[in-house]
Amino acid sequence: MSALTIGSLENASADLQHVERVATSPDLEATDRMGRRKKTLAGAIYTIQSIVSRGAWLAGSSYVMKNVVKVGSTWYICVTDHLASNEFIQDSIFWRVYQGVVAGDLAASDGAKYIGNEGNTIDRQIDLYDFNAESVHDFILSGLYPSNFFLLGDSKTAGVGVSVLAQQFSWLLSRSLINHQARGFGAASGFGYASRLDMENAVKEPGITAQGTLVNAGFVSSRLSLGVGQSIRITQREIAFVGLIVDADASAGASLQVSMNGLPVGPALSVSGSGIRYVRTQLLKTCSIDDVLTLTASGSSIQVCGIIAQRYSEKGCNVMVAGKSGTAYQDFNSGSALAEIVAHCNIYGGGRPTLFAIALGTNLLYSSLKALSPNDAVLELGRLVDGIRAGVQLAKFLIEIPERADESAWPIIIAGYTYTDYVNAIVDFCEMRGFAMVRGDRSLNSTGRYYADKVHPNADGSRIRARSFCQALGVKYDPYFKGAASDDLAYQAIFPRGINYFIAKPAFTAPWNNFSNSVPLGPSCQYYLNTLIFSGLIAPFGATGRTICKFDIPALAADRYFAASSNGGMIRLILTKDGFLKLADGEVIPSTYISLDNVSLLVFGG
Repeated sequence: MSALTIGSLENASADLQHVERVATSPDLEATDRMGRRKKTLAGAIYTIQSIVSRGAWLAGSSYVMKNVVKVGSTWYICVTDHLASNEFIQDSIFWRVYQGVVAGDLAASDGAKYIGNEGNTIDRQIDLYDFNAESVHDFILSGLYPSNFFLLGDSKTAGVGVSVLAQQFSWLLSRSLINHQARGFGAASGFGYASRLDMENAVKEPGITAQGTLVNAGFVSSRLSLGVGQSIRITQREIAFVGLIVDADASAGASLQVSMNGLPVGPALSVSGSGIRYVRTQLLKTCSIDDVLTLTASGSSIQVCGIIAQRYSEKGCNVMVAGKSGTAYQDFNSGSALAEIVAHCNIYGGGRPTLFAIALGTNLLYSSLKALSPNDAVLELGRLVDGIRAGVQLAKFLIEIPERADESAWPIIIAGYTYTDYVNAIVDFCEMRGFAMVRGDRSLNSTGRYYADKVHPNADGSRIRARSFCQALGVKYDPYFKGAASDDLAYQAIFPRGINYFIAKPAFTAPWNNFSNSVPLGPSCQYYLNTLIFSGLIAPFGATGRTICKFDIPALAADRYFAASSNGGMIRLILTKDGFLKLADGEVIPSTYISLDNVSLLVFGG
């Protein structure tokens, strides 16, 4: 033990005085001998008492740290200042369960249920992760190679159990896959916004309205017959390619006219040939989220199987969804159904990798019309897989093990078998074939808590399924959909309207013109992501006015000032927010040329 010194005694005395201040001082903080400030007991009590109860949570309200709100029977405390969204569950990262407990809670027959792991706690209400998927990270849809994702399902995929499209499992999964493809700047990763093959749901996608009549045709018995003069209207899209998947045999003599904001985009497209076809056009100028596209039938009616809208490349990953109520594996094993499934996968040409996620199975156990024994169910699954493989060269498979229903309401149909028998048979099949799995048997849904009718998932159950598939695919659960132009300004700053690449030529104010009147030498403006890139030469030809030309580019948030070179040296220019290029005040008009080479402007916002 070291010897006591005057210094150590003085330090001990100072520390004791600091402890006394912490315990007794009315001040909120005290400083120790090392200069560190710490909360006193009064300060700690003040901090605890600074919790502000805001009552019931309200959409659109502003919340700050230590605000406490009530959702259902549970209180939550805010940990990050934010503006509330439309649904509390979307703001889960901003809240934590407020762990206050009273004697009544502890005395309850089920204990302090708001603190533990019961259904009212945050892990059940907000953070519905479900770690039941088998990892298949070789299937990650990274956008580095062209591929298809095909989700094939039954009534759960078709949306039974939830009231709106945006709550459906297939919507949550497909949006997450689409957003995964969209990450990065300028990657050639085109993708379908509306690639549902059941048109009853496809026309409910945000920003899509349609005329015409739904008809019972195709392998999901849901197509749209678009009569002459009838159209599909699309908005809220930032895309370069748009078109329809059609049954050409049922659309003989028809043409498709694509228009943007009421103006035709090129000539009408002929719907000719046979079988499943993709009739599309490349837009001359990339569509922004407030542009309106119309796809109108002429000549004859068009039988529409799907709507495709793509951002960067028509050869990028396309996400297709086909869900049909009342189906089981065997319903897709007919020759016509398999032929149509294969045709959709090969619509851009053969040789594209396709990942099939087969989300079927419940009816095999619980439907009096569709039930099969475990052995027969596996035989039918094998027929489906082999039929797809025969027509799609690079097909891979992700199989969902059926989730368990509440068997008190939905008993196993085939006598002598249990749910476990079906699980074991399908798992053995997948392991033998080397297929990845989503383990519905391990899902929270299989506990029966998140069903609408004891077999079909409710909104929470749909989120559980979508998260499970995302985990298996190695992608982020991110079902965000970009809405109207006024929404989410921070997002627009990263992904502005007119996001794709195009070249704008100027409309000159006479006598300004191309240098030596040669178009190849004249100026141009390339618009790409957030950047305007200029090139070329401008000649004044004796001009006296300061307005040089106008570029047809998306509106800027504000005027941009920059410098360019000329035969007389550097010259100051202005690009107005509506696209006019002008000389700055006080600049002398050069005698020969202005060069825009090596000029680029970074543009944020509208």
